[in-house]
Amino acid sequence: MEGKKNGLKRRSSGALGSAGQLVRSSSVKHMQLLLNGDFHLDIKFSYWVALSSLLYWGVAMAYYAYHKYLLGVLFVLIGIFSLLADSVLPHSKFVNSSDRFFATLGTLCSPVRLIFWCEKASALFRIKVALLLLVSLAILNWSRSSTSQEEFVVRHTVWHAFSAAGLSYIAVMEGAGILSFEFLM
Repeated sequence: MEGKKNGLKRRSSGALGSAGQLVRSSSVKHMQLLLNGDFHLDIKFSYWVALSSLLYWGVAMAYYAYHKYLLGVLFVLIGIFSLLADSVLPHSKFVNSSDRFFATLGTLCSPVRLIFWCEKASALFRIKVALLLLVSLAILNWSRSSTSQEEFVVRHTVWHAFSAAGLSYIAVMEGAGILSFEFLM
């Protein structure tokens, strides 16, 4: 029995180790992309990716509606730089680095702020935000593993749509002061 227990323990820590390694490698890759502005595909203009980039303006409108103007401006910038980097000027290192900088602030730092530093947030709210963030980052990694323009268009459009929807939901809940989510259970 002791051997099985240790065997299970080793497997579970191995799975956690693999997840940790994936997070580390994704973070290192993101920082490299942020700093050098490169991308492995020759991206061409896509109406789907262009339109989905502008979905971040919905997040901005939610923040503006609740008088959170700085966050509103951030998401307007995310929409603009996403449009430029993913469709209009995909070969500009400055545009790509700017896109990744503003997107990191909005799509990563904004939810992390609510998970760790929002005193009003309930544990359930924090868990839901964390799940939205993890799924969103998994979709982003999936998008970054695209090997063709067609894959990139589908995957990056899904990334924009999912992350913008999740962030809009979070913006409305935060703006309205509904940080407990108990009414959704």
